[in-house]
Amino acid sequence: MEKELDTKHYLSFLQATMHRRWDNLALADLDGANRYNYSDLAREIERLHLTFELLGVKPGDKIALCGRNCANWGTIFLAVVSYKAVVVSILPDFTGEGIEGLVNHSEAVLLYAGPNVRKKVSVANMPSLKAQVFMDDFSLDFIASDKLKKAYESVDAEFAKKFPNGVSVDVVDAYPTDNMDDVAIINYTSGSTGSPKGVMLTNLNLSGNVDFAAHRIPHRPGDTELSMLPIAHMFGLMYEFLYQCCEGAETYFLTGAPTPSALMKAFAEVHPFMILTVPLVIEKIIKKKVLPCGIRRVSA
Repeated sequence: MEKELDTKHYLSFLQATMHRRWDNLALADLDGANRYNYSDLAREIERLHLTFELLGVKPGDKIALCGRNCANWGTIFLAVVSYKAVVVSILPDFTGEGIEGLVNHSEAVLLYAGPNVRKKVSVANMPSLKAQVFMDDFSLDFIASDKLKKAYESVDAEFAKKFPNGVSVDVVDAYPTDNMDDVAIINYTSGSTGSPKGVMLTNLNLSGNVDFAAHRIPHRPGDTELSMLPIAHMFGLMYEFLYQCCEGAETYFLTGAPTPSALMKAFAEVHPFMILTVPLVIEKIIKKKVLPCGIRRVSA
């Protein structure tokens, strides 16, 4: 317990960052689809909180995210954990049957699906869902009843009533920071050694990583980061998105496939202050971009 008391909650980092960098860029898609300042991010989180409430989602309920890296993926993640619900992160590369199986296994009540996912799955095979929502624009794909549909369609009006003067930075002070032992995410593995396993990670698990990075990889104002590793995996989630956002970086999402050409173009555009990668990515870059240029022999 001593360790827990010494660890700062990752949402405490985010609260401080929201106050400090309210008008600065937080998340952006490299393809230009969405771009959020921290103030925009806070507004979208509140809108999603209201959506969850109107749909009858309760703290502890599971909300599945399945889509390529994008600013909306990150926004939904922060909205879910700050609502005290549980993120279910699913790789979009799984088969439709595999995605449906994981939604059912986790007992998720909502599914936010990317464009490449919604073509593969059938809501008829996921009976626990209250709704399936398109991740790219938050439009509704499926809703379980007319009552829930009416509730979903009322979000804009209810939001205007709740925030007639817009969302102020004070709303972030309500984010929960006293729930270290609660499950924050069920992360399904890639299944390379069999069926995907659902790993339950608590807010303390996430906080320990953010707290560690904050003390050992400090940001400077205006630092940029490129989110290119799968955000549905913990390495990409923690260090290319969550830590970056909680500490005030500008995070850009590579929304397409991380091909060598796309990565080199993105690096030149974003100038990330650090690059996180895996051996396979480096191997591809060397084969496609370095070796074709020839190797210059250097004499001693």
